[in-house]
Amino acid sequence: MSIDLFTFFAQIFNLLLLLYLLRRFLYLPVLKAVDERQKFIERELKKAASSHKEALRLEAECKQKMAEIDAQKQDILSQTRAEAAVLAEKLANEAKAQFEADKSQWKQRLAGEQKTFELAMQNLILEHFNKLADGALKQMADVSLNDLMLNKLKEKISALPVRKKQEFAAAYQNKKQLFVRSAQKISAEQKQKVKDFLRVQLELPEETKFKFEVDKKLVCGVALQADEQLIDWNLASYMNEFQKNMQNDVQQLINRG
Repeated sequence: MSIDLFTFFAQIFNLLLLLYLLRRFLYLPVLKAVDERQKFIERELKKAASSHKEALRLEAECKQKMAEIDAQKQDILSQTRAEAAVLAEKLANEAKAQFEADKSQWKQRLAGEQKTFELAMQNLILEHFNKLADGALKQMADVSLNDLMLNKLKEKISALPVRKKQEFAAAYQNKKQLFVRSAQKISAEQKQKVKDFLRVQLELPEETKFKFEVDKKLVCGVALQADEQLIDWNLASYMNEFQKNMQNDVQQLINRG
């Protein structure tokens, strides 16, 4: 059997050419593609790992911020509660102060109205009491209330020691005027009797100036005054007791209301 060298070398050439072509156009591109694919996968894995780390970092940061927000929320709630408590206390104090102020005004107004009522009642009672006493005296003893008051004053002046009378006369010399006040108006005849009596008892000069006045505050009484010297007679103590009892009764009625 003979070997055809040409054919043999031609087949070897074809085989080498095929190997070259396979390596050049198939194996190397495949290797390159596989290498690129592997590098791509590695890059993607690195990106994924980096993204995972970033996600973990963001998650940790988010948790930290949530914790900070919770802490701030608690601080805000605590501060809000504290401010609300302070505001509530302030409003309560203001309301209490306003109530106390209103209460004080009510008391003052009530006291003023009570005082006005008491004064009106006192004046009314004094007026009717004077009229009643004057009428009763005229019916029972045929003497007026003024006569009784002036007689009582004369008795009191007559009983004064000499030193007291001299002090009264000296007080007149300081002011040159002598006041005679009575609960009711004194007649001209009664005024003249008073003048004559006082000139004698107090040794006053003839030109002594007398000033007669009506004083509703005097309770069935009469008062003689020169400067700071005062001589009087009235039923004030009895009326004061009556007024005190009346005030207590009025206060009880107010408390019941």
